Amino acid sequence: MLNFCPNCGIKIEGEWHACPYCGHNLQSEWGTQSSQQPSSPTPPVPPLPPYPQQAAQPTTIIYPPKQNNTNGIIALVFGFLGLFILPFIGSIVAIILGSIGRKKDDSPEMATGGLVLGIIGLLCWAIGIVFIVSFIMSIFSGMYGPPF
Repeated sequence: MLNFCPNCGIKIEGEWHACPYCGHNLQSEWGTQSSQQPSSPTPPVPPLPPYPQQAAQPTTIIYPPKQNNTNGIIALVFGFLGLFILPFIGSIVAIILGSIGRKKDDSPEMATGGLVLGIIGLLCWAIGIVFIVSFIMSIFSGMYGPPF
């Protein structure tokens, strides 16, 4: 009596004539073996089919596209610098890069912010200079009297 199918290697029972898994003819193999018959035949129990192994699916990671906001970021930085540190140069650079960034950047909000800060900075410095010049003129006019 065979314990395992010679074709597929699955365990077989008593008087099976064919392997339930691969269908191999077991009677030809029994003829070569000693014929011991079991006292009580047991019904064949078909084996469970093998667990289907699924191929590992490659994981695809989708990254969002990089946004190009370089002009907008530089416009914001120069907009703040134009308000507080670099009177006209910072504001003018912010206006130029802000207008370029509104057309070329992926997200034009920062470029718009830099453009607005540049314009505000330019106006504040211009008004400040007009105020300082008028103040100095009023001081000099008070020192020397009213002009004739």
